[in-house]
Amino acid sequence: MNIPTNYRASAWLLVSVMGIALAQNAAAQEAVSFQGRLVDDGAPVNGTHSLTFRFWQDMSSGSPLGSVTASDVPIQDGLFSANVHVDPNWAIAPGHFWSVAVDGTELSPRIESTAVPRALSATTLDGIVSVEYPEGPNGHPAVVAGSGHTLTPSSPGSTIAGGRSNSVDGLLSRIGGGTANSIVGHYGSIGGGRDNLVDDAYSGTIAGGVQNRVSGDRAFIGGGSLNTATGNRAVTVGGDDNHNAGAFGFLGGGTANQLAGEFASLLGGRNNRVAGDYSVVLGGRDTGVFADYGLAFGSQAIVNHRQSIVFSASDQRVESTAPSQFLIDAPGGVGVNQQSPQDTLDVNGTTRTKVLRITGGSDLAETFPSSGDCTIKPRPGMVLSIDPDNPGALRVTRDSYDRRVAGVYSGANGLGTGMVMGQEGCVLTGHGTGRLPVAMTGRVWVYVDESAGRVAPGDRLTTSGVKPGYAMKVTDNARSVGAVIGKAMTPVDPESGMALVLVNLQ
Repeated sequence: MNIPTNYRASAWLLVSVMGIALAQNAAAQEAVSFQGRLVDDGAPVNGTHSLTFRFWQDMSSGSPLGSVTASDVPIQDGLFSANVHVDPNWAIAPGHFWSVAVDGTELSPRIESTAVPRALSATTLDGIVSVEYPEGPNGHPAVVAGSGHTLTPSSPGSTIAGGRSNSVDGLLSRIGGGTANSIVGHYGSIGGGRDNLVDDAYSGTIAGGVQNRVSGDRAFIGGGSLNTATGNRAVTVGGDDNHNAGAFGFLGGGTANQLAGEFASLLGGRNNRVAGDYSVVLGGRDTGVFADYGLAFGSQAIVNHRQSIVFSASDQRVESTAPSQFLIDAPGGVGVNQQSPQDTLDVNGTTRTKVLRITGGSDLAETFPSSGDCTIKPRPGMVLSIDPDNPGALRVTRDSYDRRVAGVYSGANGLGTGMVMGQEGCVLTGHGTGRLPVAMTGRVWVYVDESAGRVAPGDRLTTSGVKPGYAMKVTDNARSVGAVIGKAMTPVDPESGMALVLVNLQ
């Protein structure tokens, strides 16, 4: 590891020695790598030199516990590396010290092995060399533990606390441990893990994980694997294969998610995208926001337009088609104050609106129970009347000019019921199985019997006594009072036997 230093003499030697930090990593550190730079009068040294490392029990006297020498160390452009083996008992016992000799000239003072590394100078030794540990701004020293690490000359004040084969190239950066982690940039931090990289970023942080990369200034990755944070101040919490390129963006986790919008958020899920600024994907899969101020969640929910919201709970793709939309695809229904919606939208409460536009039908209906009289089974398009023998129930009409006529069974010929009313929970007026939607007003298709005369648009219709459940043309005005169903709007269709009728009971 190559560590820069303050210039304290005209000639100096910079040595990074991991033995000083052995007290933090015990006997595992028998192999020690000494790397550094040798300069003589400001010029890099070339050739070979001998380096001897001695270990002592006393600060200034006594005999060494042991020593190890690296002979004929090749030096090129001032850079050298010496790998030696050290008995851990020499260096890590409390109160022990160490010293370095260059070409037989020992430098002083001795350094306590448990102390934080500091400068060791020898400017009086014929102007040959001095050994220094680098000190960064405000005197912060470099600290190294573990094995196989690299600290470049531009890393004053940086720390590698443990692990193996980690490297730092930046001011006041820190690697806590792990394997093959690397920081290129000032004030960076990697907590641990494997093969993580803070790449040319100012104050980038990776807490752990595997093969994560931060290249945005002040960006953060919490863990996981194969994640990136390339936007400035971007945060990727974890997960796998997630990529955050948005400035101030937040990516919570999941798998294969991508965020590019500024001040945007993607909370998780799989294969989701956020490209709009100030936009959010709450989760799900294959969901995306590609416009500013958008919100999407669920499955295949896509926001293409500004200030739109899309939710999908089905397997089909749902996309915005214009700005400021709120799209909901919920096959199981949407409940408002209702946990078990019975329809597409089920509101348990009062709904207020200025205009209600109904596009699925043309009549206003109420639900009625079908009579127990099953002689003729009612079907859409038939005329129904009050059953005098079953209070609240209706039956298929049988008599001509029947003043008990109540309406028409809605939904015939593909024309749906526009609105259905009823009191839920009420025996006589509630909804339920076997109850029929009966048109009280509006337009419906009705079976018509033309035995009393051909029907033309505008003719009043009443009940037929020839065909049960059919309407017929009014030919007796006196008998029609209270028995009129409404007016025909079309002639009778010869194929279906029906006419479109404007229901208006009279």
